[in-house]
Amino acid sequence: MTFFVHMLVSGVGSTTVFFLRSIPQTALLGDKLRWWFTLIPTYCVTESIVWSSSAALIIDVRNKKPQPGIPPVDEDLWALSNLTGNCLVLLAHFFGGLLILTIIETGVFDCIGNISFASLPEQNVEKNLDEDVVAEEKRVRRQTTGSSIVAED
Repeated sequence: MTFFVHMLVSGVGSTTVFFLRSIPQTALLGDKLRWWFTLIPTYCVTESIVWSSSAALIIDVRNKKPQPGIPPVDEDLWALSNLTGNCLVLLAHFFGGLLILTIIETGVFDCIGNISFASLPEQNVEKNLDEDVVAEEKRVRRQTTGSSIVAED
């Protein structure tokens, strides 16, 4: 499912936004969607590739034939509104993800796992194991101790 979502947003989304930005009637919608889709990191990568390869088309449409109410596009490929913006968003994704993983791995919120509105069942200390499970436990103990004699429990 994750792969499908990333392919949909990055492949189809970046192409759709490119066409929306190049049509004067939908240019404002394309400009807004371009920044909304950057919430998904794979979009930043594919949008950068699409922009690098075909920015001249959008620049030609938006800047050479200005339309009322539609802002011109910065012609510098590395402007903040173009590739530099994508790089900064990707850096923000990196550090944000790193912060989230650090918080998870340090166990800051481990105490939340003990909170429950229902009573917990009593722990079952009785072992009702099948004979094949008991035989496997003995075999594993023999391997770890290196002895062929294993004491019975």
